[in-house]
Amino acid sequence: MKKKKHLNLKQLTYYRIEKTGIKKPVSRIRMVKGKPVEQTYDQEVLQRVYYTYQDFEALRLEKLGVNLPIDNKGFTTISNYFLDFWGAVMGATATSLYIHLTRYCYGDKDFCFPDLPTIALKMQITTTTLNKYMDILEQHGFIFRFWLQNPEENNNDCGIIYKVRRTIPILSKELVENLPKPFQTMHDQYIEQVMEVAHIELAESYDYTNDFEKLREKGKLGRLPINLSPAERILYAKKKITTIMDQRSIADEKLWISVLTYIQQRLTINSFKTWYADTFCITREEELIIYAKNTFHRDWLSSRYRELIMEALHNVSHFYEKITFVACIDENE
Repeated sequence: MKKKKHLNLKQLTYYRIEKTGIKKPVSRIRMVKGKPVEQTYDQEVLQRVYYTYQDFEALRLEKLGVNLPIDNKGFTTISNYFLDFWGAVMGATATSLYIHLTRYCYGDKDFCFPDLPTIALKMQITTTTLNKYMDILEQHGFIFRFWLQNPEENNNDCGIIYKVRRTIPILSKELVENLPKPFQTMHDQYIEQVMEVAHIELAESYDYTNDFEKLREKGKLGRLPINLSPAERILYAKKKITTIMDQRSIADEKLWISVLTYIQQRLTINSFKTWYADTFCITREEELIIYAKNTFHRDWLSSRYRELIMEALHNVSHFYEKITFVACIDENE
C-alpha cells in the first residue's frame, strides 16, 4: 500500500483485460482421494487493452444514469437510498463492498488503491469471491478498474487502481419493477418526497455499454498470446470485426451503401470487390471512421482512394471535419 501511494500516476501505463472469445485446453493436476489426477478444462484467452492517464482521469462515473439529488437528509455514512434500494438490487455483499471502497476515497478523490485482503478479511470472504462482487459493482457503474504497469520497472504490473462513483444513481424503471413489491412501494414514496424539492425522471433502463465503448475506442490492443493457432487467430479476427461492426448505426449503414454505390460506378468490378468488399464506416460526431480489413488494406485505401471516397461523400451531401482510416486487424498485435 505504501509503495502504491507514492506512484506517479501520470507516468504509469493503464490497461484493462478483455476476453477474446478463444478458449484453449489447459491441464492441471488435482488430488482426488489422495491420488494425483490430471484434469483438462477450457481456459479463456485474455488480451490487454491499454489506455493513457488522460483516459483514466477523464472518466467520470457520475455522468452515468440519473443521480440522486444530494441533501442532508437520508444519510448515515452513505445514502440510505443506496442501502435500501441498491442493496436490494445488488445484494448485501456488493453493497458492503462499495461502502468499503468509498472509505479509501477521501476528500475529492474519485479513485483508490484498496487493500483487498483486508476488505476480504473484514467481510469474511476470499479475495476471489470479492472480485466477483467487484464485477457486479462495475456492471452497475459504481466502479471501473484499470490495471497498472510501471515503465520505470520494465513494465511490471504494480496493482489495480479503482475509479469509484461518488454519487448515487437513481434506479431505472426496469430495476424498480424487479424489486419485491414492498420495496417498489417504498421506492415510490421516496421518489415522491424527493420530487417535492427537485424534479427527477427515472430512466427506462440502464445500459452503460455505449458509455464504456466510447472509452474502449481510445484503448490500444496489446499483443495476442503468440501460441495461438492459425485457426484460433482467424476466429479472433472474425469476432473482433463483428464487435466493431455492431457499433454501426442504421444511418452509418445507409451512408456507406450510398458511398459504395457511387464508387462502384467508377471502378472495374475486380477493383471494387478487391478494395471495398470488406469496408464499412462509423460516424463519431464530426468524424467519419472508415474501417478496412487489415493495415495494408487501410493504407491502400487512404493513399489511393481517399479523394474518390471524399467525392462520394460530397455527392451524397455528407461533410466531415475529419476522416480516419482504421484497420480492423493489426498484424503487429
